[in-house]
Amino acid sequence: MTNLMKKFEKWIMSYTYSERRTKQLFMFNDELRHYSAMDKDELQFEYINCKTEYEHKAIIFTVTVVISAVFFSKRLFTTLNEYIMYNNNPGVWSQDAYIIYFTLISALCQVKMPIFDLFLYNYFIFLWQYLIKSVFSFIIWQCEH
Repeated sequence: MTNLMKKFEKWIMSYTYSERRTKQLFMFNDELRHYSAMDKDELQFEYINCKTEYEHKAIIFTVTVVISAVFFSKRLFTTLNEYIMYNNNPGVWSQDAYIIYFTLISALCQVKMPIFDLFLYNYFIFLWQYLIKSVFSFIIWQCEH
């Protein structure tokens, strides 16, 4: 039973600031040792490689967001046009058309936004990792000069 209590206490303590900081410090020192062990050419290659991959992923991300926004707005305006065309009085919206249109738009946003947010979060984590690797290699490379 004490073994179970120790595991439970360790699990609870893993969420405290001091434990997270200790774990992050260990990971930082581990990466620092890894990059310090590289020779100058390998370190420069690592820096250039990380930097180019980061820039490439950032450009792909920007293009993807722009294309998604264009397609979403195109679909939005197409739907708006359909409601205007099917309305009995062209140019004048009825209250039902407003309700249906905004219900449809809010449903689409509620479905697509969590998926898009998850995609953004994962992509930013990915970009952050490349940025950290490039900063590590740059700092060590500059210290060796």
